[in-house]
Amino acid sequence: GLAGSGKGELGLRFRVDGFSLRFPVIKWGFWPGGEWWEMRGWRAGKYKFGNLTLVRTSRSIIAYLPSFYGENPWRALLEAYLYVLAVMQEFQEKYGWVLGAPILNTKPSFEFADPFVRESGRVSRVGCSRGFVDASRGEGEIGFLDPELAEAYIRMVTEVPGKVEFLRRSVLRVESLLERVAESMGVFARAMEQHVALIESIKGVVDELGRAVAELRLSVRELRELLGEPRCRR
Repeated sequence: GLAGSGKGELGLRFRVDGFSLRFPVIKWGFWPGGEWWEMRGWRAGKYKFGNLTLVRTSRSIIAYLPSFYGENPWRALLEAYLYVLAVMQEFQEKYGWVLGAPILNTKPSFEFADPFVRESGRVSRVGCSRGFVDASRGEGEIGFLDPELAEAYIRMVTEVPGKVEFLRRSVLRVESLLERVAESMGVFARAMEQHVALIESIKGVVDELGRAVAELRLSVRELRELLGEPRCRR
């Protein structure tokens, strides 16, 4: 969750940056110190509490969470939210503050190291309201501000190679099948040649038999003419 990790449950490492919640102040308590700077008519303070960086404004306290790794985008947001709530509850109890329900202060980004954008990210930054490509941390990253897009990217990177391998094997199976069909067609062609030759041979035999029968009929007729008609005895 909030600790560094390798591959998550979806099979791809990613980092969450810029998660922060704003808590409206209902009852002011003790501010333990830290850094201060003057604003217009009020003072802002920054204090490190646990793993959070707290910034006190004139009406609220903003809790900033450092970068962390999650198992998937949705779970990462849930874990971050619950973690900040738990730490801020401890802060309230320790220093006497009463804070209202938090709201998202900054939209976090989901960062993926991507070799395909490394080179372009070194010389340019492409971005929109839902994501960006830049040279974050010197390794070339693609980032998404929408957890749904981040999840879709994870699934694309992790599932596409398997689907490509499946298609490759399917093509190999089709090629093997076509080879067998080609072999069968060759055997069939040779069989047809033999069949045609057999038919031609049978046709020749039939022609020979026809000529032999014709010659036999001619011989019988000639024999009758030579012997004459047979006479009956009384």
